[in-house]
Amino acid sequence: MARGWLVTGSDISESDKLESLREGGALVDVGHREDNVLEKEGADCLPDAIVVSSAVSADNVEVRCALRYNIPLYKRGAWLGRVTSGHDLVSVAGTHGKTTTTAMVAEVLGSLCPEAEGGVTAIVGGDVASWEDGGAVVGEGQTFVLEADEYDRTFLGLRSRHAIVTNVELDHLDVYESEEEILQAFEEFLENVSQSGAVVMCGDDLGCRALLERREIGPEGGEEGAGPSVQTYGYGGGNDWRATDVRVEGGGVTSFKVERRGEVILEQCRLPLLGRHNVLNALGAIALAAAVGPGGRSDRECAEEAAQVLASFRGVERRCQVLGRKGSRVVVSDYAHHPTEVQATLEAVSEHYAEADLVVVFEPHTLSRLAYFFKEFAEVLQQCPRVFLTKVHEPVKTYISAKVKNAIAEDLEGEIGRDTATYIPGDEDLIAEVARAAQRGGGETVVLVLGAGRSHALAHGILEAL
Repeated sequence: MARGWLVTGSDISESDKLESLREGGALVDVGHREDNVLEKEGADCLPDAIVVSSAVSADNVEVRCALRYNIPLYKRGAWLGRVTSGHDLVSVAGTHGKTTTTAMVAEVLGSLCPEAEGGVTAIVGGDVASWEDGGAVVGEGQTFVLEADEYDRTFLGLRSRHAIVTNVELDHLDVYESEEEILQAFEEFLENVSQSGAVVMCGDDLGCRALLERREIGPEGGEEGAGPSVQTYGYGGGNDWRATDVRVEGGGVTSFKVERRGEVILEQCRLPLLGRHNVLNALGAIALAAAVGPGGRSDRECAEEAAQVLASFRGVERRCQVLGRKGSRVVVSDYAHHPTEVQATLEAVSEHYAEADLVVVFEPHTLSRLAYFFKEFAEVLQQCPRVFLTKVHEPVKTYISAKVKNAIAEDLEGEIGRDTATYIPGDEDLIAEVARAAQRGGGETVVLVLGAGRSHALAHGILEAL
């Protein structure tokens, strides 16, 4: 829309995002029907193309209409490949942490790139607090920063100049049947990075290390110097970039030193976010900035400017987001829906609110993920003194009965332990019971709401009920 295109569309339900799109000039409706394609009020022609998400099935009425009238159809990944073609694409991939890292990279490169280049364009999978349009910024320069999603192998349609891989772990069990399959997908993604570009990977992560071993690549590129240069980051001593001396400060700030191959090049980076996982996200952004930043600047200079930008980074919605406080009760909303993410978020909140009582609300996201990681979810949630479980959220239309989903949620309740865990399928009942539990203690209580579906709305409801 910022570049003059008329955008139309539809979704299955009303949302703040749809209203925001309308305010920006998009013609969007609730519900899928042929008229959205053929007779959209305000559009005097058929669409030039229709882009569908992975959640839209082949029998969708608008998809069938497009096929009948020979309107080009694109899955999201193929469309992003077209949109980013001709740009210097910086792709940020990884099972966890890519949304926050993408936003950090976009803001850092936006500062490092000269004004003459017209600014950075970026798309992320969440609403960035400091961006007017939430999940996107539009610049006139060549640099395009994109969150590269592995779901449905979407990222394989991208041709990147540079890339970050935050981590690689089995997820999306409806797409990948094994760790080998997801490693192969990330390997193919890296094969599409420019030979003259740069790849930055978390060297602490087992999946990233497996990719490095497969590709036999290092700081000078692949075999016989071919391929992009590669640098690693993390806490471990073998990384090119290291975060050391990590400290939790007041006001939700985490600080750390930055080392480059054993030399301290930044005495302190102050990050206004919770968690050591966000330290890694920031370190990846710093490493990428130094690898691709404007010529003539040293690693130290790039790191210093990146740290200045990150010091004012306001975060992304639903990523350890403090929704509000009522008296001594705090509500935090987070997108965690994989056992590794739940563990990282629990550690972050526990570290920053060390003296507070903790009440956790967990929304299982897809039956396939819950079933596969059932043991891992139970083990991580057993660390919590009080847990409430919601019904299983399915973002894609399925024919799984409510009885089956209720049964596995009840099984999780039993596996965690019914003395600490309670499954409540009804939203209103859940909100009321969580609010009562949070108000029982005499000191500070943190209500941490985890999930990637309706959980954010539940978090707002809990805050209102306190």
